[in-house]
Amino acid sequence: MKKLTNEHINLTINQKGICMDKNRIIMFASDEKPKKRKQHKLNSCQTICSWFKARRDALALAIQMEYIKQKYQKKFIFLTLIANHVLADELENEVELHSKACEKLMEQKEVKKKIKGYMSKLEVIYNKDRDDYQPRIHVLIVVNKSYFTDKNYYITYDRWFELWKQGADSSHNKQVDVLKVREDSDKKMSELTISSVKDDHLVNEQVFEVFYQALKGKRLIVQTGLFKESMNLWKNGKLDKYKERDSTEYVNVLLYNWGKRNN
Repeated sequence: MKKLTNEHINLTINQKGICMDKNRIIMFASDEKPKKRKQHKLNSCQTICSWFKARRDALALAIQMEYIKQKYQKKFIFLTLIANHVLADELENEVELHSKACEKLMEQKEVKKKIKGYMSKLEVIYNKDRDDYQPRIHVLIVVNKSYFTDKNYYITYDRWFELWKQGADSSHNKQVDVLKVREDSDKKMSELTISSVKDDHLVNEQVFEVFYQALKGKRLIVQTGLFKESMNLWKNGKLDKYKERDSTEYVNVLLYNWGKRNN
C-alpha cells in the first residue's frame, strides 16, 4: 500500500473568518479498482467546507444515536419548528424569538418529564423569488420505547402544535412537524447535520451579510440529556466501538483540483 503523505496548504481568510481561497483541492485514498474511496486531505472553501463538515457531523450523530439505542434502549422522534417568513431587517429578531420559543417548549413540564434529552439545530432558508428568510429548528428527541404505546406519555401532533403556540407568538402563522424516527430515516437526520444556511448565503454579498448578522453569536446547536452525554464521550474517543468498520484496502491516491489558479 502506498504511503499517503501530508501536505501543508495555506488558506486566505478574510476579516470575518471566512475562507476566501479560490483553489479547491480534495485528496482521496481509493482501492485498486478504484471503486471505493475515502477522503484523506482537503483544501476547500464555502460550499465544500460545509459539505465535509456535514459528513463529519453526520458520523458523530449516527454514532451517538447508536450508543443511545444500544446502551439505554431508547427511540427517537424528529420535531421541526417552523417560523414565519420575514424580510432581511426582521431576520435577526425572528431568529432570537424562534430560538427562545423552542427552548421554552422543551422546558415545558409536560415535555420535559417525557423526554431523555434532545439535539436541536437552527436553520435559516432564503427564498430568492420572494427575497425573504424563514428560520426553522430541527429537534431530535430521545424517548422511551413505551412513548409510542403509553397514552400517558405519548404527545399527539395537535398537542405538540398547541404547546409550540404557547411558547411562540400565537398571532403569527407558526408551523410544526413531528415524525417517529425509523431505522432508514437518513433524509431527516441529514437536516440536523447540514449547514445552518445551506448554500443560500452565497447568492450575493448582501444576502451573505444578512445571514452573517442574524446568526453571529447565536447558539446554532443545542444538546441536552443523553445527547450531551454521548457527545462528551464522542469527543473523548470513547464511542469508537460504535463506528461502522471499513475493511477496504486503500492503495491509490486521487487528487482533485479546481477553481481559479494564480499563475
